[in-house]
Amino acid sequence: MLFAVTDDRTLLVLADLAQARREVESYDAESGDVAFYDDRGHALDVTFPHRERHKLLGMVLDDTPGPFELVQATGTRADLLGVLGSLEGLGRNPHFQALADVRQHIAAVRGMA
Repeated sequence: MLFAVTDDRTLLVLADLAQARREVESYDAESGDVAFYDDRGHALDVTFPHRERHKLLGMVLDDTPGPFELVQATGTRADLLGVLGSLEGLGRNPHFQALADVRQHIAAVRGMA
């Protein structure tokens, strides 16, 4: 399970990376319009290992990011528990009915419950 916070402050609950790629455009992931977190609420960074860059005579014609990957964040970005309070809502999903349920889930998987 993955979590994604969109630019309109909505939390999406995603089954896996494949669903994340279907639900989130690569350009939005690259620009930072969407922030990703793992099942434990830890921040994830977006990488583009298969970036396609088309050049002609040294000029970039097209810079398509391609499919993204998610890796553990190396920066100091807040984890999901730190941003849950600022979110506007929760996208439809089969796992949680409210943001409080997400908070309880993360606390449980971290052994804080």
